[in-house]
Amino acid sequence: MNVRLLFLLYFCWMIPLFPQVKRQEIKEEKPEITDDLYKLTLKKPDGPKFLTIYPGLQITTNNITMKTPYGSTASMTNDTSIGRNLRFFFDLKSPEWQTGKYVGFFLFNRNGKFQLTSQVIKRNEFAAAQEGEEQNSTYTASIGTEVSGSYSMVLPVMYFGEKGSDHFRIGLGYGISQVNIKGTSDFNNGQSLQNNTLIYLYGGSTLESRVDTIGRYSLLSTGNIDRDPYRAYLLSNLSTGKNLEILGLYSALQGEMTPKSFDPLVLYMFNSLTNGQLNPIELYALSTLLKGRVNTASKYAQTYYFFWEVPFGPINWRVGVGIIDYKQNHFDVQLRNFETALYVPIDL
Repeated sequence: MNVRLLFLLYFCWMIPLFPQVKRQEIKEEKPEITDDLYKLTLKKPDGPKFLTIYPGLQITTNNITMKTPYGSTASMTNDTSIGRNLRFFFDLKSPEWQTGKYVGFFLFNRNGKFQLTSQVIKRNEFAAAQEGEEQNSTYTASIGTEVSGSYSMVLPVMYFGEKGSDHFRIGLGYGISQVNIKGTSDFNNGQSLQNNTLIYLYGGSTLESRVDTIGRYSLLSTGNIDRDPYRAYLLSNLSTGKNLEILGLYSALQGEMTPKSFDPLVLYMFNSLTNGQLNPIELYALSTLLKGRVNTASKYAQTYYFFWEVPFGPINWRVGVGIIDYKQNHFDVQLRNFETALYVPIDL
């Protein structure tokens, strides 16, 4: 009887201990789960110690405007298809310096590439506008011009948001960019063929004078954005010696001879206008004068960048708008881009 009573008392004494042990075990395991989660996502709760690597995918919309010293302008934009605009990117960010509860700074390096195959054309007052469009509106068209390039931004950024990897950011940066742009663009609002034909027909009574006139007009209308003295000399003296043929070979050596640079209609037209007196290389050289040559680069282009960044667990989503602006050889060049990106921050 005494044994049963002792066993019952012992059992009653042990029951309250079980919930305490269980709660203690759960409380001790919680930090371990959190640490493992940050190790898995490669994020650190307080941000990076050295820097953050941003590998990911982005969809971008780009637009370039180039204005010559003579007032003519060319604007290029990219194809709207996702396949052409989806790119892998690799950005870098420094540690954050928090100056207030919701304000801080960091250094940011953003990189990107672009390929623009459509040109923005201003509708003239005599062109028929479609229903719902203004008479002087613009439209985009593929006219055989193409511009590609890359940029790399380095800029200090002021952001609004709490410190740490799991908080949203709204930021504004101002700094410099290194830009490289190469390709062709029509500085005559898509009317280079008409303009060059008229210049050729009324450029003189002989083939030599007409070739010289169209070369000098091309130098003035499309400019010489990269200050290429050899190309400028050839355009100024196209009829001298074999300069017209040399210009065609020089363009080919510069990598400008692409499938898009050959227009059978244009080649046939110039062959007819010259009564078959030019060889194929010279005909190709004349056809290249319809498009402005765009080879430009800048190491210190002023840059503005605005973005909104939201974390979703291991992945961050970012919407950003960037403007790169610089001058070269009295040309005004502005590159604008809009991006939406998904990436995985890796804190080091």
